[in-house]
Amino acid sequence: MSLTIQLSESMPRAMAYGEACFESFLAKDGRIPLWTRHVRRLRAGLEAFGYELDPDMADELHDHCSALARKGTFRMRLLLGGGEACWGMFSQASRLIAHVQRMRLSKDRPPLHLECASYPFGLRPKPAKFVADYAEMLRAVRLVGKREIIWQAQGQLLGGLTANCWLYRRGTWWTPACTSGVLPGVARACLLAAGVGKEACCPSAWLRDCEAMALSNAVRGVMPVSSIDGRALPVDHAAMDGLIAAWMEAIA
Repeated sequence: MSLTIQLSESMPRAMAYGEACFESFLAKDGRIPLWTRHVRRLRAGLEAFGYELDPDMADELHDHCSALARKGTFRMRLLLGGGEACWGMFSQASRLIAHVQRMRLSKDRPPLHLECASYPFGLRPKPAKFVADYAEMLRAVRLVGKREIIWQAQGQLLGGLTANCWLYRRGTWWTPACTSGVLPGVARACLLAAGVGKEACCPSAWLRDCEAMALSNAVRGVMPVSSIDGRALPVDHAAMDGLIAAWMEAIA
């Protein structure tokens, strides 16, 4: 691995203090499905740092991202954080800086073979996608030495690395409740609103007797899981159709 050294007169607060939030979403043919939900969560995250994302700013971001989306179907990441970091942690940036990243979306979806692992750090509320939380996630992955993971803590399921999880058990789809360690995913919210599943505290023991399992996020939608802890699961389970149909309707 090579090393690049740069002399910087200033540094974005997102890098200096992790003072940033981001959203990953699907951009398709000039449209950004569920944009309002993404902005709502982004606004909540920025307010935690004392920044306001007003409607005009949100419209400007939407216009910019929509223009990029006209060139095809992409995965897009939008990161917002404070401007230059002045000396002192508690000094406030005078403006927000937006970074937009566009990435091609692979059509191939490799089978998901997951393992349950215990989250090695303390849990806290996750009302938005804070950059600092994902930096911690990277450290957690290094500690457990695995990447295809479903996290659990104190005997309760949390979710995947970048997705919420769903378990089909006794005729119902269940997803872990938004307790201190579960992100309120955009896809998750759409599926719950459609009435195809319920949220609850999900014991990790449910992994041993669930009939089917899926992950969900706003980029990939519903992703069937092929196995959990070595136990094969049917990716074509009849109950999967309801989840997928609800997601397709949400983004239509």
